Amino acid sequence: MRKLPSKYQQLLEERIGLWSEQTQQEDKELIEVLLGVCWAISYALIVMGGYRYRHEKLFFMPLISGALNFAWEIHALCSSGGYWAHIVWLLLDCAILLQNLYFLSSVKKRFLYSACVIAAVAALYGVFSVKSFDGMLLSSFVIDVIMAVEYLAVITKLSPKMRILIGIFRLLGDAFAWISNLRFSLFVCILGIVILSINIFYISYAAELSSKKNKPISVKNKRHKAKN
Repeated sequence: MRKLPSKYQQLLEERIGLWSEQTQQEDKELIEVLLGVCWAISYALIVMGGYRYRHEKLFFMPLISGALNFAWEIHALCSSGGYWAHIVWLLLDCAILLQNLYFLSSVKKRFLYSACVIAAVAALYGVFSVKSFDGMLLSSFVIDVIMAVEYLAVITKLSPKMRILIGIFRLLGDAFAWISNLRFSLFVCILGIVILSINIFYISYAAELSSKKNKPISVKNKRHKAKN
């Protein structure tokens, strides 16, 4: 096989390398857009559900997750220099935070929750200030683990409305975040796998709970309930 002269071969390899880097950058940007859209839809569904079914006073986002999410978005918006996704997420997180405060049953609980939110803001300020590692990225994955675990732990205490749909968009948002930062470190890779596994289990469990709730009652059970 005839080979190109060395200078042309080198030029071709440089062009291919440049094209490859440009393609990877475009793919990363697309994934980050999809990540932003999926999480925005998830938060929007939480806000819509909380407003529509506000009379039930059931949470659509767990309390710890709501506090950490709000705190993280404040610092992420400042660090990103006003990235569109962080602006949208923070606005939606403000609405979610207000809903969580409204759903709490007493003034004392609202005061304590507000104190926890302030503590979360202060703690994440310290994490974002550390220069030895990417505090913004690592804290986002740690918070995602906490959120996935908390959603699963309190699933029966959350509103059953739109539970599966919100779970699906959370799963997609986490999946795109994992793909976008997969090569960052082994720690991020492992956390991403853990988060996705928990989210898949959450959706399956939510579907099972919904099917049990919608399962028709047999004639025998109807008679038994009537007697009682």
